[in-house]
Amino acid sequence: MTTGTNPQNDDPAPRAPGPSASGPPAPGPDAAAGRRLPGGTSGLPAGRPDASIVVGVGRDEVGRAVLPVAVDLGRRLRAQLYVVHVVDPGDFPVDPDDPGWEEQGARTLAAEREEVRRMLDGFEWGWSYSTWFGDPATTLAAVAETHDALLVVVGRHPAGLSEVVHRLTGGSVSRRLVDRSTRPVLLVPGRPRGHTGRRDR
Repeated sequence: MTTGTNPQNDDPAPRAPGPSASGPPAPGPDAAAGRRLPGGTSGLPAGRPDASIVVGVGRDEVGRAVLPVAVDLGRRLRAQLYVVHVVDPGDFPVDPDDPGWEEQGARTLAAEREEVRRMLDGFEWGWSYSTWFGDPATTLAAVAETHDALLVVVGRHPAGLSEVVHRLTGGSVSRRLVDRSTRPVLLVPGRPRGHTGRRDR
């Protein structure tokens, strides 16, 4: 691990979960959350954080709206951020029989990791980014317990047709997380009012 201004990868580039990844995870403290993939990155805090916050991010508009809010909240609360991306079908090509399916998925996950690293570069209270394969709500709840998180921050799809489609295809992660988590859950709308972009540093 490194300082907040010079983060580096903790592991080699993430590998896309192949067919064998659908099996049960290896036993251990992370088993309840699913399978943690290699390819994390992190930055050490410049001072001693007062709390920790778990942040669920994704590649869609809702998932991308979460991190700027979490960064602002982390600064206000002097909290270390544990950023989690749970692999979803959108991270991979549609056809799993495509010869380059795993390689393309790995590139997508690596690009997501790099984007998060860039946005967290310079965050003062420490952060980590990890990729998981499993149920998003269960994973986020388990990671929050592991790090004794003050709260969990996730995105919420706005009401409308997109929300209906989201529930039909994967269910509402935010709703299931609220039901399963013993920690407070902060829901960030896909388009926060007054949000104009990434916070200047």
